Amino acid sequence: MEKPYSGLTALIKINGVKVAYLNNLELNLEKDIAEILQFGAQYREKLPTIKNWTASNEGTVAFAAGESQHKLYQAFESGELVTLTIQLDQGVYFEGNALVSSLSISGAPDDALSISVEFEGSGGVTFNLPETVQLAIRSGVGGTTDPAGVLRVAKTTGSVTVTCIPAAGKQAASYSLNSGEAVAISNNTFTITGLTAAENTLEVTFTDAE
Repeated sequence: MEKPYSGLTALIKINGVKVAYLNNLELNLEKDIAEILQFGAQYREKLPTIKNWTASNEGTVAFAAGESQHKLYQAFESGELVTLTIQLDQGVYFEGNALVSSLSISGAPDDALSISVEFEGSGGVTFNLPETVQLAIRSGVGGTTDPAGVLRVAKTTGSVTVTCIPAAGKQAASYSLNSGEAVAISNNTFTITGLTAAENTLEVTFTDAE
């Protein structure tokens, strides 16, 4: 069943590493169209030819040596190709090799500094769209989880790592999938894999801290 995507599940990766503090993305897929004319024809014919793609991102400046935004700058300076991944949701993404064609920084005294990066695709871009299932994550009184709410997960092969966030004086106790057997939670985190049902419900419970 179709469901709109939101920016809450989107992210940008460079060479497999998430780029921090980005809050806007744009991907443009283009195709040149050639016109064919001939004597006696009252209408032009069209022929698809070369494809191209570009992308751009914006966000907040957060440079740190060796970290993701610094790697963007290094790719711009070196002119090396990077693998750009634009993820819409878990397992749903566009990916291709690209050059960092521009990197700009702007700001004002009363606001955070902004960064803008543009990419020129080199070669094709692929679109990965696996069959997905729905996972609704619910938590009881005493804490929350990250992620929470309704997610889409790749059927069979997808996985979701859940981090439990207990309230003061509480601790994560157990989780159950689709009203199944309760499984104890260790160190406030666990991973769900191998979902096959179209709709799944994950219940997380909390108890008083020992």
